[in-house]
Amino acid sequence: MLYSTCSLEREEDESVVEDVLSADSSLRLLDVQSELESLRAGGELAADFSADSVVRGPYLRTIPGIQPTDGFFRGDAQEDGLTRCHLPGHTQST
Repeated sequence: MLYSTCSLEREEDESVVEDVLSADSSLRLLDVQSELESLRAGGELAADFSADSVVRGPYLRTIPGIQPTDGFFRGDAQEDGLTRCHLPGHTQST
């Protein structure tokens, strides 16, 4: 499950993800850092891309004025026992 918003407000971002995770014990939060590393290894991100400025804990967040983009939040969760599903040609991570 991927949850994203164009909000910078914690109550619309992390809090929503945390509420869903607490309501469904079969879900676990994924670390977006590993997904970014997988994209870089697959050549879909520049080799010199640094995730440090967009990763906050297990979440991805962009902030206007720091990154050349609008505000964005992403949190990923996965049901225990399942592996991530990727489009053909994309690197798979678990």
